[in-house]
Amino acid sequence: MAKNEEDKAQNYLFKAIDKHFNIALNNKEDSEQQYESEFSQSEESEYRSSDVVIDLDTNIKEVYDGNVKIITFNRQCFKNEQMIVEQKTINVPVCNDKIIMENEGNDYVTDEGKMIRGRVVINIKCLHDNYYKRVNDYDILIMSHITNEQLDLGINKKFKFFDSTVNVKSKNLRKKLKDDKVTFTMKNLGITHYENNNIKNPIKGDLIIILFLKKDI
Repeated sequence: MAKNEEDKAQNYLFKAIDKHFNIALNNKEDSEQQYESEFSQSEESEYRSSDVVIDLDTNIKEVYDGNVKIITFNRQCFKNEQMIVEQKTINVPVCNDKIIMENEGNDYVTDEGKMIRGRVVINIKCLHDNYYKRVNDYDILIMSHITNEQLDLGINKKFKFFDSTVNVKSKNLRKKLKDDKVTFTMKNLGITHYENNNIKNPIKGDLIIILFLKKDI
């Protein structure tokens, strides 16, 4: 990756992190938020009248584990010269935010009189979690505090990470302090994401741990 592209990616990541950091810094709870940021937003204007639109709730643990959910829905189908309603069952991986399945939706007649089968649009909504934050498609954020004493003496601390733990051990933390934050990035511990829904091209994200300085009172 070129230097300017890397800088752009870092700036985007930090902006995504900042909204979580500002909440924690001001000792606010973001538990009233039902879904994780823009990853669970959808524009109704993107839909077609013939679409079958399904909203599917998940959580960050299911996303991290790469779970697949089985869902059943009704669709209109033209069979034996009449329109009927039938059930369709599909498998839905929850790692992406939106899945569009062509030719799996309702049958409809175009203005030209042609019978066409529409789309199924699945909006996958990741429920809010107070401990883990999803900052983009594949990176996970954990936030905690650090004291002035720990900045001087170093830390050796375990953090809960789904069904296991990760250990952060470091000295000379004052050298790493920037804007009252110390950041650790653990490569390839994030979410597995498939670029353009291509299962042959998995991208593994990172775990980002940010410790922000707990000011002495």
